[in-house]
Amino acid sequence: MAKRSKKSAKKSTAPDDHPEGWKYADEPRPVRPSRGGKRSSPPGKRRLALMTTPERYREILAIIEHWPLNRPLDWKVLMDLIGARYHGKWTRQALAKYDDLQDAFTKRLGQVEEAMAKAKPKDGKKPRKARTRDEQVEYLKRQLDAANKEIVDLKVQYAILDNRMARWRKNALGRGMTVAQLDKKLQENDRGRSDKS
Repeated sequence: MAKRSKKSAKKSTAPDDHPEGWKYADEPRPVRPSRGGKRSSPPGKRRLALMTTPERYREILAIIEHWPLNRPLDWKVLMDLIGARYHGKWTRQALAKYDDLQDAFTKRLGQVEEAMAKAKPKDGKKPRKARTRDEQVEYLKRQLDAANKEIVDLKVQYAILDNRMARWRKNALGRGMTVAQLDKKLQENDRGRSDKS
């Protein structure tokens, strides 16, 4: 392919060079405007700044520093938690670029690994779970709470049925029905079917 010279790439101003609407290979292509080196991302894919306020920075630092020692810590778990809390999706580099956060993460990771190593049983056996008095107390408290909830539910049900009974009593007496009539057995409906053999 031959190189085009700058002279041939220039657009000629003569009106009869090309018919109107025709484009030829010697004409230069239109140049896209520069975006200043920044790429725009499609809507919905724009990156949100994680550290928008000093409060958020302190909150994330507190999350890292107070991570539970019995829960495994890694970047994926931490970033999932932060993404769920602040409604976004960020990579670990968004945090690691702050030296304080990186140092806090490294320090806490060491503490978590050390605590989990201590909690791991030696000899490959599972640690025996002892039932202490505290566990029995917790169990009894749960039982008591369930019983109290059931009592409250039954009291509400009793109040509803008591109101209904008072309404029925008033309606029955208003129609001149006696207690004997109200206590009478219900009449069986015979629909021509024989259940008896």
